[in-house]
Amino acid sequence: MKVSYLFRLLLHSTQYAKQSKEKGDERSISIIRKDMLALYKKFGIRPSEYLDQGIGVKVDEERKKAIADLKLKHQWLGFYYENWKFLTKYSGLEWQTSSKKRKERSWAYIKRYNMGPHCQIQNGVTFIAEHYSYGSVKIGDYCLFARNCDIDITGDIEIGDNVGVLEGAKILTHAHDSYHFIADSELKLSKRAYKTNLKIGNNVSICAHAVILPGVGEIGENSIISAGAIVSRPVPPNVIVAGNPATVVRKIPAVVNRTKH
Repeated sequence: MKVSYLFRLLLHSTQYAKQSKEKGDERSISIIRKDMLALYKKFGIRPSEYLDQGIGVKVDEERKKAIADLKLKHQWLGFYYENWKFLTKYSGLEWQTSSKKRKERSWAYIKRYNMGPHCQIQNGVTFIAEHYSYGSVKIGDYCLFARNCDIDITGDIEIGDNVGVLEGAKILTHAHDSYHFIADSELKLSKRAYKTNLKIGNNVSICAHAVILPGVGEIGENSIISAGAIVSRPVPPNVIVAGNPATVVRKIPAVVNRTKH
């Protein structure tokens, strides 16, 4: 730890210790400060978070829960920034310049996002989690993620084999409740969103610039989401949907491996 940062931490912990005592913490300022520094060293909990969460006035299970919640938050932030570093490294156009580089990029995504070994990933593909949550990701084999498509992994997502997610398509797995529209600084960010898990069956095509909204739940196998469609409800198997909001325009026969690349 750099000396300048250590000095700032010691200074801030003293200030926050005084504020914690003013809020009802009955311990001496020196003990509060030692507690703050110990939690920072062990879990990365900053003095400001210590004060905001009222850890100084919590005891037993309440205190343990507050510390555990902050620990999970820090783990998520670690994932969040690491994920952006990964995308910054691998999503650019420079990886399109040769078949060798394209294979290298695809393999990096395959390992990171739990994909089958024959999936293809083009430039600008993003997998992003938000609101201190990240879901489980399971993606089958022979899938294509075309340029500039956006996959939300805040909620759990399961994608079958031979699925094509084409140019500019967007898949969302979280939504916001009414808290999102209330200007109240005391509301926690995590209370402004909730996960909406999604399952996509085998042989599905999600065409260019289609949007799968939160809460769809399931897209049945062999179905086609037409270009520009806005999907807001579950999609049955073996159909074509189109429009805003997307509706079934035609039933189609089951086709094996339609999107295999």
